[in-house]
Amino acid sequence: LDFAKPSVPQPASMRVEALIRLALEAQASAVTEGAVTIENDIEESLPHVYVDRDQVVTALRAIISNAVESYQGQSGIVHVDARCDELEDEVVLEIVDQGCGMSEDTRQKAFDPFFSAKAAGRSRGLGLSRSSRYIEENGGRVQLISELGKGSTVKVVLPASAAFSERVLNGGQSA
Repeated sequence: LDFAKPSVPQPASMRVEALIRLALEAQASAVTEGAVTIENDIEESLPHVYVDRDQVVTALRAIISNAVESYQGQSGIVHVDARCDELEDEVVLEIVDQGCGMSEDTRQKAFDPFFSAKAAGRSRGLGLSRSSRYIEENGGRVQLISELGKGSTVKVVLPASAAFSERVLNGGQSA
């Protein structure tokens, strides 16, 4: 039901570092079970983002979880990077792995509800579709780049607080 009709976002100004930290803490138990290391490189003095903390943390946690699972029990590194795109008044987060990657067909379906490339019974297939929905509900967007056998990059773009507030005040129009 949460996927079909997610709760209305309750946005607040948030530090990107805090969102990433919360997502990583929620994912910590899964990471310690395997041989995957998560590294992060967060640009200093990022602008705040105006988002629903719980929705965005849930989305990031699912994306990071997929990156960890892409190593299929093998060792590897997941990079979580964040930087500011000042020209667009956006914060860009990238979750990068060098795991199994996806075929083009799988990548095309990755955001479809209930689609899963995992063995039957292992997943409901809502992780990326829910993540995308939550990010979009919070004024952002998600892009997936993947190549079979070479890994994946998920780019999450969120509006900076000032830019989001300005769009809202202008009735959805960019200034």
